[in-house]
Amino acid sequence: MVWLAIVKSGASEERASQFLGSVLSGFNLTEDSPVVGLRRRLIDNIGPGLRMDKRERLALVLKTWLLWSTGQTRKVIRWETDESFPFLD
Repeated sequence: MVWLAIVKSGASEERASQFLGSVLSGFNLTEDSPVVGLRRRLIDNIGPGLRMDKRERLALVLKTWLLWSTGQTRKVIRWETDESFPFLD
């Protein structure tokens, strides 16, 4: 679903696949890549009693895409419920 949303927003299929592949694999990422920050957040929320809300998880992925696709760096990825939802243009 996220891949399709990214492609529908104007990104190439290759770029969307590259992003999501990096999120899943964690390979070839610099320490300041927003994907590393996203992976940390997602991994930190795996385990008994830990559960991230679906809306928050989607917001984090979309926010990370927006950062990554524009070449921005960020070590920590956060999304607060009072923050605007990161819609794709």
